[in-house]
Amino acid sequence: IPTGRGAGAGPASSGPKALPLSGRRSATRPRAAGKSGGAGGGKSGSPSAEATPAEGEVDPVATAVAKNWARAFTKGEITTMVNRAALPFRSGSAVAAKSKEELRGLLEALADEVAGKSAKVDKTYTAASLRKKFGSVPAGVEEGEGRLYTVVEIGGDTVILMLEKRYGSWRIIGITR
Repeated sequence: IPTGRGAGAGPASSGPKALPLSGRRSATRPRAAGKSGGAGGGKSGSPSAEATPAEGEVDPVATAVAKNWARAFTKGEITTMVNRAALPFRSGSAVAAKSKEELRGLLEALADEVAGKSAKVDKTYTAASLRKKFGSVPAGVEEGEGRLYTVVEIGGDTVILMLEKRYGSWRIIGITR
């Protein structure tokens, strides 16, 4: 897993950034129907003290949220992904989306790349346990931030979902590799 800044790690002010999962890009994708709610409701609160997991301890609810998000990701269910995400949304260590509209565009582009592939959720880790697994941590993974990280294999690529507890609920706050 690369630990440096990769695709999508450029300036946050230039619009949504895509985190390529493969060299394949699709020019069109039908939009998912439904409401666009969620995505943190524009609020950017800090995680509560309860969000900090004890060393080696992982909340099973966080893993369930990540599994649901990964399933929606491979099925192109953009509304579901937006509803279970929070802003700002990160790609590696950079902010990739600051609004729901930017997030929707980013997730549509990413979902195009994994359409038809299956997601295999490994497990959810703290930053320290992720470091033990890989020997280092990828861009965007920060120790001591109260975040959890779920490792997902999608079509031979390893993707790490970054989760943070906001207002009592686990949300996907970014994606890295």
